[in-house]
Amino acid sequence: MRNRFAVTEAASVVHKSELAQYDKKVQAIQDMTLTWITRSANCPLDIALSCEDTAFGRDPEDDFDDVPINEPVASQFPQPTCIDPILMDLILSVANRWKRASFNLALASWNSPLLRLLETSPANVPQLEDLQLVLVLPQSFSEETRWEGLTPRIGLLQAPRLRALALGRLWVPSDQLPVNFGALTELYLGPYIDAHSTDHYSMTPSHALAVLKACRNLVRCFLTLDSGSRFGDYLPGAHNNTASSTLLPLDQKITLPYLKSVSIQGSFLPTGFASSLNLPSLRTLFILCHPVIPQNEDNSGLVDWVRNFGDMLTEVTFEHSTLTEAALLYCLEHLPNVETLRLVDTGMMMHGNWNGEIDAPRSALLTDYILARLTPKSDADESSQSYCPKLQNFSCRMTEIECTEKGLLDFITGRRQFTSFTSPLKRLVVKLNITQRMDIREELMNRGVDLEGLSLLIRYNEPLGMPFGQTSDKRLENLLPEDRMVAGDYWVPGGLELWY
Repeated sequence: MRNRFAVTEAASVVHKSELAQYDKKVQAIQDMTLTWITRSANCPLDIALSCEDTAFGRDPEDDFDDVPINEPVASQFPQPTCIDPILMDLILSVANRWKRASFNLALASWNSPLLRLLETSPANVPQLEDLQLVLVLPQSFSEETRWEGLTPRIGLLQAPRLRALALGRLWVPSDQLPVNFGALTELYLGPYIDAHSTDHYSMTPSHALAVLKACRNLVRCFLTLDSGSRFGDYLPGAHNNTASSTLLPLDQKITLPYLKSVSIQGSFLPTGFASSLNLPSLRTLFILCHPVIPQNEDNSGLVDWVRNFGDMLTEVTFEHSTLTEAALLYCLEHLPNVETLRLVDTGMMMHGNWNGEIDAPRSALLTDYILARLTPKSDADESSQSYCPKLQNFSCRMTEIECTEKGLLDFITGRRQFTSFTSPLKRLVVKLNITQRMDIREELMNRGVDLEGLSLLIRYNEPLGMPFGQTSDKRLENLLPEDRMVAGDYWVPGGLELWY
């Protein structure tokens, strides 16, 4: 039995007063937008809009009470619109000057006024080069046929000068998007939009390779992978929803001559994926994929990347807990030119032998032994140098009790003092899952270590009771986004925050 709800005259007056204040704020935004457009003259424009329909996420039944008249409660109130039509017209009137556009839109219906932004004709956006689009729907509207019907309505995807495309959430397989992939230099493809459902869309590795094959001019990409898709694989020979690693590597490698940066996140990264690619310009690799159990050198897709491209890479980020210790050591040994290295534990892997099997693989830990392999020694020569000899920036996040403070102290000391065959450490960002017992900076000074030019941030467990997602450490504000998440109180995996 639903609660009875009636709107009194006094409540209606209060609401009308609040609505009037709302209208004043909308008018102020409208005036500022007009001023912005006027002052910009004929210059190209960057536009960012985050907006939601007023009814987004609300159960339609909540608009009714059980009174006999059965009148929608919402109809008893004057309702604000999600975006003022005049403001919408102002933004669209200068679409021909958009150069970069970022739209984060929560749609409550398929006739939402927000869709006017997306339906702009390609001819009306001749200067648009960079498009970021995030679409959100309540679960009740995420029927597959409606999503597919949305695709041809988005004229922005066919902008003639589009070079950078970021789709925060996909609604159809990317090969069904009306995009000139061959013209793109930057591509971000996030998870599929109804991933909350049991039978969710996903991008398989084979599908991802098909997309990459079409992007011959790509310089930077970010892909979200999964193990299967109800749309199936898109390469010949795939007939089911499971992306088997037996399909990879491809018989003929895909060459992307300009690709410098690859980022991959998701739940599945098979061996053979990297072996299917020829990337002569690759320098940056960011991989956060979470297998069911830690992977060794033979079955790790990450190791496959390092085996094929390790000696080319200068910046690498990956989750060490997805590897066995032997696989981690293999990766570190085969990164001779890496200058920036981030090793993170997102907490998504279960440490320890949980299934009770005697020979079950165990997740690698950043122990003192591992750090020692990265630490140059005073008596080392060129043939016995430490792993990653060109390392200058090191970040690591630990959710287990891993290295000791002394092990970390020895690592910093070696990387600052013994630099005959190794580059000196310039930046260190560490999040330890232990309580502080040592002032490492003070101990370094006691050892006579030169700290000039060294940025050092070491964080420990925060006291219990701190509000979720907050930190008292203001030093995080000056970090790169990747390092801020490494050192923060709570790990928030990648995504668009790392893209821009």
